[in-house]
Amino acid sequence: VGTLRAEDVTNVMGGPAAAAVIAPTINVNNENEELQEGIEQLNGTVLLLKEKLDEGIEAYAVVDGPKGLYKTLKKYERLISKG
Repeated sequence: VGTLRAEDVTNVMGGPAAAAVIAPTINVNNENEELQEGIEQLNGTVLLLKEKLDEGIEAYAVVDGPKGLYKTLKKYERLISKG
């Protein structure tokens, strides 16, 4: 205890010297042919999807019949009125 300095106490309590952080070095090797091919295919797929979304997606609704909008709406109204 007799040899402790103010700097030693500051470091232990989280002072400026204790705040030094050394970041690890990470090396990523992306020179893999299969990886590059997969990335290119993924990019192509995303581009096609974007084009399709930009064109718009048509949707159709059945109005009458067992799966029609009218019958489904009436079923929904019955469920709501019971609750």
